[in-house]
Amino acid sequence: MRRRLATVFRSPLAALAVLVGAVACSGIITGPDAGPDTRPRSIRVTPSTLDLSLGETATLATLLYDATGAETTPEDGRSIEYVSADPSIATVTAEGLVTAIADGTVRVRAAYGALGLDVPVTVRARPRLVLVSGSAQTSEQGDLVAAPLVVRAVGGNGAPIADATIT
Repeated sequence: MRRRLATVFRSPLAALAVLVGAVACSGIITGPDAGPDTRPRSIRVTPSTLDLSLGETATLATLLYDATGAETTPEDGRSIEYVSADPSIATVTAEGLVTAIADGTVRVRAAYGALGLDVPVTVRARPRLVLVSGSAQTSEQGDLVAAPLVVRAVGGNGAPIADATIT
């Protein structure tokens, strides 16, 4: 057996085949795939939640990471896409600008191909005063009205606000 192995290594073509096999198994990448793999493999969105008042805006910052955990950029011709699950509560632009439209909770998704994260967005409308009783009364300045004026402070969803001070 030793004699045959020695004969194989004497052949230049066989020696070249052994060398190519050793390089192929060594983990060294050659050819068009020689560079590091910087394709996005994970996604992170900040902030991870939003709590906005009616009409308020906030921008989502989305970062992509490669297989090593290093920050990377979208591949040519591709981009991060944003979508609101309910645009009647909050809208989002292609740049990630979220705008609070109406009271409620919605999820805004930042996606890059199969990668994606949902950001919960809570929109709270401004509190307002609701007249309970005592309307349609007139009086002169400094005089008392016949019935007391009663108002209630409510949030954007119509629920009373506890312990609200009204002046």
